[in-house]
Amino acid sequence: MLISNTTEPHETARYVWECAGGNMYRAAYDILGNRADTEDAVMDAMYRIVRNEDKFTGLPDADIRALAAIYARNTAIDLYRKNRRQTYPEEELPEEADFSASPEVLITEEDAAQRLLQLIGQMPPSYR
Repeated sequence: MLISNTTEPHETARYVWECAGGNMYRAAYDILGNRADTEDAVMDAMYRIVRNEDKFTGLPDADIRALAAIYARNTAIDLYRKNRRQTYPEEELPEEADFSASPEVLITEEDAAQRLLQLIGQMPPSYR
C-alpha cells in the first residue's frame, strides 16, 4: 500500500509502525542486545519518523520497512555509543579485588565454581 499525500497528520507514522515495527525492533536489538535500550531506541526512531513523515509518503511497504529499520539502526548506534562513553559514579564501581587470600582458598573457590558450572550444564535447558 502506498501512503498518499492527503493522509491525516501522523497517520503515516501509525502506518509505518504497523508495517515496520517488528523490523525496527530487530534492527535495534541486534546492536544493543537488551530489551530496555532497544525499546528506547525504537521509540526515539519513531519520534524521528514522526518529524520526517514526508520522507515515507508515497513509498511502497518494502521501502517503508527498509527506511524505518535504517532509522532504528542509526538511533540504536547513537544510543550504543552514548552508553559506551557514559561514566559511572565511583560508588557503583566494583570494589578492589582481595589479594590476601591464600592459593589454597583460591583453588578451592575455583574448583567450586567449576563444579557449579558443570552441574548447571547438566540441568534441563528450561531450568538453566
